[in-house]
Amino acid sequence: MLFVKYPLIEGLVLSTLLSIVIVIDIKRKIIPFYLNLFLLIISFILGVNCHGHRTTILGGLGGFIFMLLLYYLGLLFAKYCQKVHSNQITVNGLGLGDVLFGGGLSLLIGWPFSIILIFLTIIFAGCYSLIYKAIKKATNRYRTFTSIPLTPFFVLSAILLF
Repeated sequence: MLFVKYPLIEGLVLSTLLSIVIVIDIKRKIIPFYLNLFLLIISFILGVNCHGHRTTILGGLGGFIFMLLLYYLGLLFAKYCQKVHSNQITVNGLGLGDVLFGGGLSLLIGWPFSIILIFLTIIFAGCYSLIYKAIKKATNRYRTFTSIPLTPFFVLSAILLF
């Protein structure tokens, strides 16, 4: 395997990929499928090399299923707001790109740390959201249901866990 013999290359490939995804997510609020697919492949190879097949696959499945559950809870919340408050939510806070990205990084981190990865991501994103909301309210530019990119918080959490 290429990555076992050249650890510098694996670090460069992974950090470049994560940097590209972060920039695209911040600017366009979308994570292209092909980048998520590349992340899944790289994370699987690196995860197996670091943790073995079982831990890698369990971590990826656990992270993906947990993120998918959060995605569907977000859809239910949007429907609830639309039904009860007559508010049309046009921005979905968590997209399928985030679900795949979380699953990809969970492959890299492995089980049981994949669940910790998601919790740390939620905590970091929540802290950022509170600060962001306070600043926007202070400058009278606050809008409800503003989405923030999750990839920087996923990467920060992965760095802390890996």
